[in-house]
Amino acid sequence: MLFRRAAQIVTIVLVLAAVGLAVWFWKTQNRLYSSATAIRTNELYLKAHSPAEKLPEFPTNFFTSIDVERTTNRIVVAVAENLAMRTPESDYEPLTIHQADTNYAIRVGEGEVRLAYVGVAQAQPVTNFDYGIQVEADYFTPDGKPVRDDAVKMMPGYMKTLSFEGSFPSSQFVFIYSNIATFKTLKFQAFDARTQAQIASGYSSSTFTNGFYYGSDLQVWHQTPIELVATIATGPVVTNTMEVKEGAELEFPEGRLRLLLVSTNDLGGWSSRHDGRTNTMTFNLGRTFSHWANKKTTSFLFHAWPGGFAMPIDFEFVGVDGKTIRGLGAGSSGRFMNTRAEAELDEIQEIRVKYYSQKHRLIFRIPELPGLPEENRGVKNLFDVKIPYAYYRYEYDFQSGLGQMVQMQSYSVPLTFPNGYFPTMRSNTTARELFLEMEKMLSNKDQQLVADPVKNEIRTRKHPVQAFIEMVKKKLGM
Repeated sequence: MLFRRAAQIVTIVLVLAAVGLAVWFWKTQNRLYSSATAIRTNELYLKAHSPAEKLPEFPTNFFTSIDVERTTNRIVVAVAENLAMRTPESDYEPLTIHQADTNYAIRVGEGEVRLAYVGVAQAQPVTNFDYGIQVEADYFTPDGKPVRDDAVKMMPGYMKTLSFEGSFPSSQFVFIYSNIATFKTLKFQAFDARTQAQIASGYSSSTFTNGFYYGSDLQVWHQTPIELVATIATGPVVTNTMEVKEGAELEFPEGRLRLLLVSTNDLGGWSSRHDGRTNTMTFNLGRTFSHWANKKTTSFLFHAWPGGFAMPIDFEFVGVDGKTIRGLGAGSSGRFMNTRAEAELDEIQEIRVKYYSQKHRLIFRIPELPGLPEENRGVKNLFDVKIPYAYYRYEYDFQSGLGQMVQMQSYSVPLTFPNGYFPTMRSNTTARELFLEMEKMLSNKDQQLVADPVKNEIRTRKHPVQAFIEMVKKKLGM
C-alpha cells in the first residue's frame, strides 16, 4: 500500500516535470527555424555542376521487359521495376559547360546566347480555379531593372502571358541567340544560389525568332541570388529514319528508340503508378482530331533509352507524297516519349529522327527574382517569410508547398480536415502559420509535427510529453 502511494506521488511529480519539459521543448527545440543561407547539399545541384557522364552500356533486355495490354478505351504499358520509368538526371557526353559573363552572355561555338529579360507574373486568387490564372508578365533586366513591355518586342504577345498556379510566382527567362543555325531546348533547372536548394520542379519552354524562353514557378517569396541552368543542343544535326510500324528500332550516338505504339487515338495524357515490382502507364484513348482543324491525327509512343525528356532529338514525319507533315508537339514521361502527326496513318511514309550532336549547359546567376515582397529582403529564417497569397487545390499541394517554402524535405503525414477543406486559399500568411495549422490537423494526436534544422526535414514524431509518460509508466511497471 505504501509502495503504491509512493509510486503515485512519483508519477505525479514526473508528470509535472514532463509538462515543464514540454514547455521547455516548445520554447527551444521547436522554434521553427530554417536558415535562409545554410547550404542544402543535394544531388541535383552537384550534378548540375559536374562534367557529363559517359553513356552506360545498353541493357540487352531493355525493350523486351515490357508488356502492352490493349482494350477499346485504353492502353496499359507495364515495365519491370529494375527498368523503372524514372529518367536519370545525368547528362551524357558530349556536353560543354559554360558560365555567363558579367553581361549575362555565353559564347556557344561561333555564336552567342544571352539572358535578355526576366518576366514575373503573380495575382491574388479571388475564387477557386482548376488551372492557372493567365496573368500578363512584368519584365525586368537580369539585374532587376524594370523595362517597358514594348522593349520585349521579339516575343509574340501570347508568350508574355504566364500561367500563375497560385502558390509561387510564375517566372519566365528570355534568351536571345545569334549565329546559331539550329538548336533545341532540352531542360531547365533553378537553384537558390546561397543554399543550393532546387527551387524549380517543372518548366515550360518555347522558341521564337532568334530566341527561346524557359518558364517555371520558382519556389521563393524572398530575395536571394538565383542560379539558372539551361541546357540546349545544337548542330551539326544528323537525321535518321524509322519505319512507321510498331517494333521499329533506331540506334543513335546518345541512345536508342523503339516505336512501341501507333494509334489513331490521342495518347497525349496518361497516368502512372508502381507497386514496388512493376511500373504501369495507362493511356485513356481520346480524340482523333487536332485542336484547330477537323483533321485526323496519328499518335506515336516511343520507348527511349537512356531517358525521354532531355534527349537531343526531334521527330519529323514525311508523307507518301514526300512532303513534310505537320507535327503536333511532343512530350515525355520518364523513359517514354510521345508525339503526334496531323495525318492519317496510311498517309505517313516514314519518321525522321533529328539528332543534335552537341549539347551545352548554360549557367547564369541573377541577383534575385524581381517583384517579390520588399518586406522579405534580408530575412534570416524562412519560417518568417511573408507569403502574400497561396492557393492549394489538394492536400498534397498543402503539405509539399510548406516544405518548398522553407527549403526542407517534407514527408506526407496523415491529416484530418473537414469535408470541402480543399481547395483553400491563404493571404498575408507565413510558413510558420501554415506549419502550426497543419500540426493541429494531425490525425494522430499523440504525434507532433517537427521541423528539424539539422536533418533539414519536416516530419512527425511521438509527442515528447506522451513519450516521457510512457517511459515512466514502463519503469514503474504501471
